[in-house]
Amino acid sequence: EGTYSEGYTGDDHSDMTVASVEMELAVSVNPYTTAVITALYEEDDSNLDIDTAFIHFGNTDKTPFSLTLGQQYLPFGLYESSMINDPLTLEIAETRETAAVLSWAHKGFTANLYAFNGDIDHDSTSNDVIHNFGGRLGYYNDTAGIGIDYINNLADSDAISDLLSDFSGGQILRDNIEAHTLHAYLEMGDTRLVAEMLSSGGFSQNDVTRINTDAGMIAAGSSVQKSPEAWQLELSHRLEAFNREWVGALSAQETDDTLFLGLPRKRHSISFGTEVVENIGLSLEYFRDHDYSVAKGGTGEKANNLLFQLSTEF
Repeated sequence: EGTYSEGYTGDDHSDMTVASVEMELAVSVNPYTTAVITALYEEDDSNLDIDTAFIHFGNTDKTPFSLTLGQQYLPFGLYESSMINDPLTLEIAETRETAAVLSWAHKGFTANLYAFNGDIDHDSTSNDVIHNFGGRLGYYNDTAGIGIDYINNLADSDAISDLLSDFSGGQILRDNIEAHTLHAYLEMGDTRLVAEMLSSGGFSQNDVTRINTDAGMIAAGSSVQKSPEAWQLELSHRLEAFNREWVGALSAQETDDTLFLGLPRKRHSISFGTEVVENIGLSLEYFRDHDYSVAKGGTGEKANNLLFQLSTEF
């Protein structure tokens, strides 16, 4: 993957990386049990790591119920995009935990309930108790879908919990950050529309003050803002050109109170992609980020960026 960015202050940056390598092993143990292990390598973020490892109990031909136990990505957020970049909603709220997820699915209707022991402590005993939970209700098929998700503590998302790992004051949060996502997609012929909105109850003011005055957070240059939120709207279209099938996409995204995660206030994107030869994809994305205002701690500037990606799947 190749990148070019001019930066908010006009400082150019370019790089070429192996953005991600993912390998999955799925074994059918019996007609009702599947074991899955996924290994992930990201050059800029991690060494080779076990990303997910879980056992799935269920058989959709026999029963609408299933149970998934182990390290997995929780059903919180849709995060669908034709862009190279992940949606900003994912950057805030994607949550990987060791959890129990109970699911029900019938003729497109879906319900999930899950529980896990999060990484963020609330009192002297919370680290030893399964006190986090959430769920999903939705309807999904190949051409249309709508759903609503809930999690009782957004602070356990990968991005926020990683940032709070610098906290040195013992009990990190006194209050949960309840959060919801509402998402939908609609496909009409070769055109697909995706929309998602993430909202949260936000950090309590007491927690904001405690976190931002903590010695460990100050030493790491970290802080939080009160109510991280975001929305995404994306339109994609398949078309034939130059004897190839292309996918073009336009996206608009906006956030609130996410400067502490290094995210822009707004992002507008356009991308094109095609399969150049069998199983080899080529994509190009241009996106323009708008920083938060000076009054909110940003620069108030804009930055132009280019992404180039060569990918394969087998």
